[in-house]
Amino acid sequence: MSTLNFDWDIVDGQTVLAVIGRNERRQSDASLAWDQIAFVLDERALILSVNDTDELIVELSAVSEPGDWLEVASLSRFVAKPLGWGWVIANYRGYNDGFMVAFGETTDGLEPKLTFLAEGSAIICFHMTVAR
Repeated sequence: MSTLNFDWDIVDGQTVLAVIGRNERRQSDASLAWDQIAFVLDERALILSVNDTDELIVELSAVSEPGDWLEVASLSRFVAKPLGWGWVIANYRGYNDGFMVAFGETTDGLEPKLTFLAEGSAIICFHMTVAR
């Protein structure tokens, strides 16, 4: 079973100051992919990356080498929003291939807004909406 290596309560409710990524590129289907994505919170950030077994790793740490991180324009609407709940997604073989995150307070903070998946050695992002 996959888990986070930190207590989510540390980041729950913290305001996202920036969303930055490393090595953004456009895929053949016109979607975007990154090597890493970070939600900057204060002196630390929630950092998503892909390891050598193509699992999505979610860590809380300082952003290293700030010069090669660039703003992720497609996720800028989540800047200035508080983090809500986070979910770790494991596939049927037990590999941690994804992560979902909610933004906002009260019930908004319980509805996932973004899903990140490890595809090969890249991170892709899906915006989630409720089916009505």
